[in-house]
Amino acid sequence: MKKPMKFIADKIKYIANVAAIPIILLLIWQILSSRGILLNVILPSPLNVGKAMYKIIVDGTLKIDILTSLRRIAIGYFCRVIIAIILGVGSGLNRILTGFINNNQ
Repeated sequence: MKKPMKFIADKIKYIANVAAIPIILLLIWQILSSRGILLNVILPSPLNVGKAMYKIIVDGTLKIDILTSLRRIAIGYFCRVIIAIILGVGSGLNRILTGFINNNQ
């Protein structure tokens, strides 16, 4: 069995290795944005994205947008379930509909 301190050191090293690539990519992105190589209109800098994210969290817009999206997902899902049930029952009761749905050609 590994010693506790060795285990903790290994975990910290693993987390640092996993986090290194995203951090490096964010730094490159920020440097390119601040030097004007990446246009803010096309790809805003990570700082601008963070500021905008903070703003929509604080003013409650994010919560409203997430709830709206979840509502749309639920409506779409239940519409598809209703259509699937109708087609499933219909194909079980009607041979022509079964052939139409299970067209293996």
